[in-house]
Amino acid sequence: MLRLGVIGLGRMGTYHARCALQAKHIALTHLVDTTIPKVLPVTKNSLTVTSDHTDLFGQVDAVIIATPTPTHFALAKDFLQAGIHVLVEKPITPTLAEAQTLFALAKKHGCALHIGHVERYNDAMRAARDHVTTPRLINAIRTSPYHPRVAHDSVALDLMIHDVDSILLLMQSPVTSITAAGTSLLSATTDSATVLLTFANGGIAQLTAYRNAPKGQRMTTIEQDG
Repeated sequence: MLRLGVIGLGRMGTYHARCALQAKHIALTHLVDTTIPKVLPVTKNSLTVTSDHTDLFGQVDAVIIATPTPTHFALAKDFLQAGIHVLVEKPITPTLAEAQTLFALAKKHGCALHIGHVERYNDAMRAARDHVTTPRLINAIRTSPYHPRVAHDSVALDLMIHDVDSILLLMQSPVTSITAAGTSLLSATTDSATVLLTFANGGIAQLTAYRNAPKGQRMTTIEQDG
């Protein structure tokens, strides 16, 4: 049994905790949150609840970090240095340098470090990978209502990052140019963005992300040879 701790019991953390409770090969043993009432929807007798993540050192084999993005680096660093495997919600960190540091630490301490890019496991995307061989044009649109909890992340890191990940998997070719435009609507960062990617194989991808919509929308169109 894998002893697991969940750090942060907001929307995503509560989701992870509920899934862990249902998994036969996982023993959810610890919950960490600064606001104790948040743990009530998933609490059961075998769980230890704490506000100090260091209480988990030596007590768990792996953790899921589902706290606000600015806290990811420090938390993941502490757990990796303690020899604990880490799954961190996307985006992994605010900066590339911090992400590279975490992967270096994971390698040094023999730990797994994974990011919660769940869309690559979406049934539609998994099926598409079996049929997409020579993509020439990919158009991806992703919208959602505004959530203040992600105001510190741009819409590119909040929403578009899923489509970037999927498109890179489908194209299997280096990016040769990036053109982007965005605007702030409700937060201090970008809430609406359009990006055009060109690839060495001649492929083109256009991505649009908008987080002031009445409801969520996910649509990807793929054109290819043949």
